[in-house]
Amino acid sequence: MSLIIWISTTTASIDNISTTKSIIRDLVKNQQTKSAMVPAAADAGMDYSVSPCINVCVMNPQTALCDGCQRSLDEIAAWGSAGEAQKRAIWQLIRQRRAAR
Repeated sequence: MSLIIWISTTTASIDNISTTKSIIRDLVKNQQTKSAMVPAAADAGMDYSVSPCINVCVMNPQTALCDGCQRSLDEIAAWGSAGEAQKRAIWQLIRQRRAAR
C-alpha cells in the first residue's frame, strides 16, 4: 500500500502546514495501527522479507525514527543487505515501537 500526498504551498497557505502535518501523521498512525492489529498467531506465517516501508518517509527528529515505518536510519540502510534473522529482528522492533505509541 502506498500513501502519496501532494502538498502545494503558497504564502497564503503556509499557516496550514502544521495542520497538514498533523493530518499526515494521523493517516500514518492509522495505517500503522491496522498493521499492528495482526494476531500473534498470524505472526508465524509472516514474510519478514517484505519491506516495512509504507512510502511515508519522514524522519522524526525527536525519536530518530521514520514516522512511516518506525525504523532508524541504520535499520533502513541495512535492510537491503540484511539476512532473514536481521529482518525478523527489525520487524519485532517495529511492532514494539508501534505498540508503545
